Amino acid sequence: MTLHTDKQMYSCGSLAPKMGRGKREGGCMDHKFRKEPEPWELADGCIQLVSDLCQLQKFAAKVAELLPLVAKAASYDHYTHHANMKETLCHRIPHMATGLGKRYFKAYLEIFFDAIFASLDSENSLTSAAASNCLAELANFLGPSILRGRIEQYNPRYLERLQSDLGSPAVTTGPGRFQASHLPPLNMPGGSFGPVPFSGQSPTAFDGPGPAFSFPGHT
Repeated sequence: MTLHTDKQMYSCGSLAPKMGRGKREGGCMDHKFRKEPEPWELADGCIQLVSDLCQLQKFAAKVAELLPLVAKAASYDHYTHHANMKETLCHRIPHMATGLGKRYFKAYLEIFFDAIFASLDSENSLTSAAASNCLAELANFLGPSILRGRIEQYNPRYLERLQSDLGSPAVTTGPGRFQASHLPPLNMPGGSFGPVPFSGQSPTAFDGPGPAFSFPGHT
């Protein structure tokens, strides 16, 4: 909020005359305007892409090797929109889990805990709600006791936060089953959240060091 507090405000219509000088169109009617994507937006698209690739069971072992890159990308919080990307991650983690299956996903479960619990405490209500729903879906998928055990082993302080989030009557829907009160549950494995809008083109691969692989029949 402080980023935009006490700053001059403009409407898209007020800028139209200046933006329309020369051959350019202006204001909200400028359909030719294209903003270069920011790095976090490209990374956000990569998270969406990896989530989709996780649904390809045939390549689950190879796709699972990308998960550390996803967790590392979400670990940075030095830029303004880091909460938006963490929100995307929390939306997509349950889909990665069900797509890969327990065999492959459980090996990488802990690398997402820091991002999930940071999101849970976020001042951004959408990010916090996404994290709460993510924990609820992981509890349903892995089992509440297994999730608690892995969190306690990784960071006991997170366990207190988990219990306060999942242990309230508002989120308990039955013995051994949890549902976040903020958002409707995913209809696993077929349900999905809509993609988070971002400017620029969606990337098709991670740009940087990491495990390289190709799918059979594709170059």
